[in-house]
Amino acid sequence: MFMNDASAETSSEKREHARFQVQETVFALLETDGARQPALVVNVGRGGVCVHYAREECAWRWQQLTISSFHADSFLGRLPVEIVYDRPVADADGQTNGMRRCGLKFSEPSYTQQALWDIFLEQNATIINGKASPEF
Repeated sequence: MFMNDASAETSSEKREHARFQVQETVFALLETDGARQPALVVNVGRGGVCVHYAREECAWRWQQLTISSFHADSFLGRLPVEIVYDRPVADADGQTNGMRRCGLKFSEPSYTQQALWDIFLEQNATIINGKASPEF
Protein backbone atom coordinates (compact mmCIF):
# COMPACT_ATOMS: atom_id res chain seq x y z
CA MET A 1 0.00 0.00 0.00
CA PHE A 2 1.33 3.47 -0.91
CA MET A 3 0.63 6.27 1.55
CA ASN A 4 1.74 9.82 0.96
CA ASP A 5 0.48 11.94 3.84
CA ALA A 6 1.41 12.92 7.38
CA SER A 7 -1.00 10.43 8.95
CA ALA A 8 0.60 7.54 7.09
CA GLU A 9 3.47 7.16 9.53
CA THR A 10 1.19 6.97 12.55
CA SER A 11 -1.07 4.46 10.84
CA SER A 12 1.99 2.33 10.08
CA GLU A 13 3.01 2.30 13.75
CA LYS A 14 1.34 -1.10 14.04
CA ARG A 15 4.64 -2.64 13.05
CA GLU A 16 5.45 -6.28 13.23
CA HIS A 17 9.08 -5.50 14.15
CA ALA A 18 10.73 -2.94 16.44
CA ARG A 19 12.68 0.00 14.99
CA PHE A 20 16.31 0.82 15.83
CA GLN A 21 18.75 3.61 15.00
CA VAL A 22 21.98 2.78 13.24
CA GLN A 23 25.30 3.30 15.04
CA GLU A 24 26.98 5.20 12.21
CA THR A 25 26.06 6.87 8.95
CA VAL A 26 24.42 4.43 6.58
CA PHE A 27 23.67 5.32 2.98
CA ALA A 28 21.01 3.86 0.75
CA LEU A 29 20.21 3.92 -2.93
CA LEU A 30 16.53 3.83 -3.86
CA GLU A 31 15.99 2.24 -7.28
CA THR A 32 13.40 1.56 -9.96
CA ASP A 33 14.00 0.27 -13.47
CA GLY A 34 14.61 3.82 -14.69
CA ALA A 35 15.75 5.93 -11.74
CA ARG A 36 18.12 6.00 -8.77
CA GLN A 37 18.01 8.26 -5.72
CA PRO A 38 20.64 8.48 -2.95
CA ALA A 39 19.23 8.48 0.59
CA LEU A 40 20.28 8.47 4.24
CA VAL A 41 19.03 5.70 6.56
CA VAL A 42 17.11 7.12 9.54
CA ASN A 43 16.12 3.89 11.32
CA VAL A 44 15.86 0.17 10.65
CA GLY A 45 13.88 -2.88 11.67
CA ARG A 46 13.82 -6.53 10.71
CA GLY A 47 11.07 -5.92 8.16
CA GLY A 48 12.11 -2.60 6.66
CA VAL A 49 13.86 0.74 6.79
CA CYS A 50 13.15 4.47 6.92
CA VAL A 51 15.21 6.86 4.79
CA HIS A 52 15.47 10.59 4.06
CA TYR A 53 16.18 11.81 0.55
CA ALA A 54 16.30 15.17 -1.24
CA ARG A 55 13.43 15.71 -3.65
CA GLU A 56 10.40 17.99 -3.68
CA GLU A 57 7.97 15.20 -4.50
CA CYS A 58 7.88 11.45 -4.77
CA ALA A 59 8.18 10.82 -8.48
CA TRP A 60 8.79 7.07 -8.52
CA ARG A 61 7.57 3.94 -6.80
CA TRP A 62 10.84 2.63 -5.41
CA GLN A 63 11.29 -1.11 -6.01
CA GLN A 64 14.78 -1.90 -4.72
CA LEU A 65 17.10 -0.66 -2.02
CA THR A 66 20.87 -0.94 -1.72
CA ILE A 67 22.42 -0.31 1.72
CA SER A 68 26.03 0.70 2.30
CA SER A 69 28.02 2.00 5.27
CA PHE A 70 31.67 2.60 6.03
CA HIS A 71 31.62 -0.40 8.39
CA ALA A 72 33.33 -3.46 6.91
CA ASP A 73 31.00 -5.99 5.30
CA SER A 74 27.99 -3.63 5.38
CA PHE A 75 26.77 -3.75 1.82
CA LEU A 76 23.41 -5.22 0.89
CA GLY A 77 22.39 -4.95 -2.73
CA ARG A 78 19.02 -4.77 -4.45
CA LEU A 79 16.69 -5.62 -1.57
CA PRO A 80 13.10 -5.73 -2.89
CA VAL A 81 10.95 -3.07 -1.18
CA GLU A 82 7.46 -1.57 -1.14
CA ILE A 83 6.66 2.00 -0.10
CA VAL A 84 4.64 2.25 3.12
CA TYR A 85 4.70 6.06 3.19
CA ASP A 86 6.57 8.87 1.47
CA ARG A 87 6.05 12.44 2.66
CA PRO A 88 7.85 15.78 3.02
CA VAL A 89 10.01 16.32 6.11
CA ALA A 90 8.72 19.36 8.01
CA ASP A 91 10.50 21.40 10.67
CA ALA A 92 8.91 22.48 13.98
CA ASP A 93 7.08 25.31 12.18
CA GLY A 94 5.66 22.96 9.56
CA GLN A 95 7.91 24.28 6.80
CA THR A 96 9.40 21.79 4.34
CA ASN A 97 12.93 22.00 2.99
CA GLY A 98 12.91 19.67 -0.01
CA MET A 99 13.68 16.53 2.02
CA ARG A 100 11.36 13.53 2.05
CA ARG A 101 10.90 10.73 4.61
CA CYS A 102 10.18 7.34 3.09
CA GLY A 103 9.20 4.19 4.97
CA LEU A 104 9.93 0.99 3.09
CA LYS A 105 9.09 -2.61 3.90
CA PHE A 106 10.89 -5.55 2.43
CA SER A 107 8.80 -7.42 -0.10
CA GLU A 108 9.77 -11.06 -0.28
CA PRO A 109 13.53 -10.86 0.22
CA SER A 110 15.41 -14.03 -0.57
CA TYR A 111 16.60 -16.20 2.32
CA THR A 112 20.14 -14.90 1.80
CA GLN A 113 19.04 -11.26 1.68
CA GLN A 114 17.06 -11.62 4.93
CA ALA A 115 19.96 -13.43 6.63
CA LEU A 116 22.41 -10.70 5.57
CA TRP A 117 19.97 -8.02 6.76
CA ASP A 118 19.68 -9.76 10.15
CA ILE A 119 23.48 -9.76 10.47
CA PHE A 120 23.54 -6.08 9.51
CA LEU A 121 21.03 -5.33 12.29
CA GLU A 122 23.01 -7.29 14.88
CA GLN A 123 26.16 -5.34 14.02
CA ASN A 124 24.68 -1.88 13.45
CA ALA A 125 21.37 -1.36 15.28
CA THR A 126 21.18 0.63 18.52
CA ILE A 127 18.40 1.22 21.01
CA ILE A 128 15.51 3.62 20.32
CA ASN A 129 13.45 5.00 23.21
CA GLY A 130 15.03 2.73 25.80
CA LYS A 131 13.93 -0.50 24.11
CA ALA A 132 16.32 -3.44 24.24
CA SER A 133 18.42 -4.48 21.28
CA PRO A 134 16.76 -6.77 18.76
CA GLU A 135 16.93 -10.47 19.48
CA PHE A 136 17.86 -12.65 16.54
